[in-house]
Amino acid sequence: MYRISIVDDEGAACVRLESMITDYGQKHGYEYELSRYGSAEEYLAAGDDDSDIIFLDIDMPGVSGLDLAKKIRETRDDVILIFCTNLQQFALNGYEVEALGFIVKPVGQYSFDLFMNKAMRRLSNSSIVAGAGSIHLKTVGSRLLVNVKDIGYV
Repeated sequence: MYRISIVDDEGAACVRLESMITDYGQKHGYEYELSRYGSAEEYLAAGDDDSDIIFLDIDMPGVSGLDLAKKIRETRDDVILIFCTNLQQFALNGYEVEALGFIVKPVGQYSFDLFMNKAMRRLSNSSIVAGAGSIHLKTVGSRLLVNVKDIGYV
């Protein structure tokens, strides 16, 4: 299961992204745990430090998405950042924080699929490199396939 966070102050944009993520997961056989934050401050207060992918709006009141991305990069260089915003002029700033990409709102299906495909390839490759993946567990009467990322303690 992958963890995806959306940080955006526009409710309609969040609902659209959540729907696209859910549809993408069903279409491609991925399971996601979604978290939604209405501001950078809300994200920081939640202490969300285990997201695999974060969709960020740049233009938010208070702390901008770009400033949040810089703060995230102070402790996490593995999380995938994708900016979703109306502010095209900030697209180049995404390179400062090694963002995977930049999608102009309203988010279109083609752009979304393009970056989700790229993000999922990157997550798959990082799992292979780290030796992670899935393991088979033998239980009474059956076998289970468990994603290594879902194991908290052995």
